[in-house]
Amino acid sequence: MSVWQIFFLSAVLLNTTKLADDNNQPLEFRCDSMELMSNPNKTICRGNVIARKGSWMVCCDKFIGNADNKWQWGSFVCKKNVRVSRVFETAWADKATYSMEQTKLVLEGQPMLERGANLLLGKRIIIDFVRDSASINSPRGVMKDSEAIKDDFEKTSPIDISGPLPAKCPIKPRPNFKL
Repeated sequence: MSVWQIFFLSAVLLNTTKLADDNNQPLEFRCDSMELMSNPNKTICRGNVIARKGSWMVCCDKFIGNADNKWQWGSFVCKKNVRVSRVFETAWADKATYSMEQTKLVLEGQPMLERGANLLLGKRIIIDFVRDSASINSPRGVMKDSEAIKDDFEKTSPIDISGPLPAKCPIKPRPNFKL
């Protein structure tokens, strides 16, 4: 078995939350200010934006929710200082776009993904919540061996996603890492 296979198998085995069930969860959010628009139906949140859907959370400076004519959100975009956390995985980017129908989060603008002690960079990172997978365009990064990954997963505790939304983003800032 390759190091890559062990890495992703470890992530799946240590993931005790049913991520596929996130699609059935509501999208909760909070922010400092909000603007509602019609034609097209849109919600714009600014400042200290925190949103959660099941087992994952996203924080950013600006959130734009796009809704249908019944005000059901179909997608949202987060901009500036985007931080995402789910179970034992954290990601950062300048922009994140989420489709409720496809249940995929697309990270663009210097995206970075951290799993355990591994840091991966790319031009674009797509997190598929139903398949519990991430794909990275033009990947590069630093990966440790399977034992180091296992140890790092055991030392890392996920963000607490239960209870009310926190007043401030609990997701750590983007690390200073460049290749």
